[in-house]
Amino acid sequence: MIKLMELIAGKFDLKETLKIVEGLFKYYKVNTKIKWATYTDKFAHYEVEKDIMYISKKLNKDPKEFLHTILHETKHAIDAKKLGKKKYVDAYELEQNMIAQGHKKGKHDPYSDNQFEIDAENFAKKEKKRWENKLLNKKQMRF
Repeated sequence: MIKLMELIAGKFDLKETLKIVEGLFKYYKVNTKIKWATYTDKFAHYEVEKDIMYISKKLNKDPKEFLHTILHETKHAIDAKKLGKKKYVDAYELEQNMIAQGHKKGKHDPYSDNQFEIDAENFAKKEKKRWENKLLNKKQMRF
């Protein structure tokens, strides 16, 4: 049984955190690999081509931000699985290029206006509510 608040808020434990992330991946039916990173500028990053989520060992002390970021990146893994890695990368890059070239009315930033990023943010916000009560309010969670 896992208590996310105890694991991350000041008591960050890699093995237990790994169980949480693996449990989320199992729930969303993605087989993404997990690797620890020493990022100081982001909580996590999903690398589509290798199907690896890199998670910062240094920044993930805020449980709500941690959960939001993992869910956001998990949405990218879900989409890559659904479309196939190559099609996902091609579609993501096409969206970026269309925005950069001014072909998407009202959209200016190739990253934040990218529909894949918007969808991942919306997914994270929606799904975070599901997990906050189970993981963040000191309730025990079994995967």
